[in-house]
Amino acid sequence: MFVSETALLDPVCPADRGDDPGRIVIVARPDCLVECLAEALRRRFQDREVVVDDHRDTGNGGANLILYYRRDPVEIAQIERARHPAFRVSVAVIVDDASGIHPLLEGMARERQIDGILQLNMHLGVLLTSVDLLLKGGEYFPSALLHRRECKHEERATGSEIMMDCSQLTARETDILQLLCKGTQNKLIAHRLHLSENTVKTHIRSIYRKLHVTNRTAAVMSYRREGR
Repeated sequence: MFVSETALLDPVCPADRGDDPGRIVIVARPDCLVECLAEALRRRFQDREVVVDDHRDTGNGGANLILYYRRDPVEIAQIERARHPAFRVSVAVIVDDASGIHPLLEGMARERQIDGILQLNMHLGVLLTSVDLLLKGGEYFPSALLHRRECKHEERATGSEIMMDCSQLTARETDILQLLCKGTQNKLIAHRLHLSENTVKTHIRSIYRKLHVTNRTAAVMSYRREGR
């Protein structure tokens, strides 16, 4: 059932939330997979009650950890935003594959409205360890989610940099770059702009430097990304 292990992010582990062991509530429609997961949790956390609950409102009666599985992300967001702050519990969502995490769940993770995202393809031992971490007030998110966040930050930074650098192009460099976008060769650019071919090459090298690229294809893509 749980076959491959994923990386554990650096957790923040506050102290346990009291001496009461409380309950683990799995919010899911009962099926064989869910019952297997519940049984694995019961064996690992024998001092806790593990409950499978298909109701939309899970209540707050003694639950220390709520695990959502195959529930509508909109529904999860509504329930958690409506939860009274006095009944703060750890909340995690179980997904089939970290590569297909719903954007709404990513947003909830970013805003710390949920404490973890667990994957069904995790090694069972890793999953149980992550549940233990959540019960102690820690957090667990898959490395794939962190990687996507980093890529988005890099894309935003690169986009801002390109926009700034394009504004630094001279009028002549802009003329040459527009001709590059049309696939015009250096010799024809030189003829059309009444320049020597060596001068065109010098301008192109300057364009590459300002756009932080190394070839004309990348320069054209950078220029077109601004909608020019």
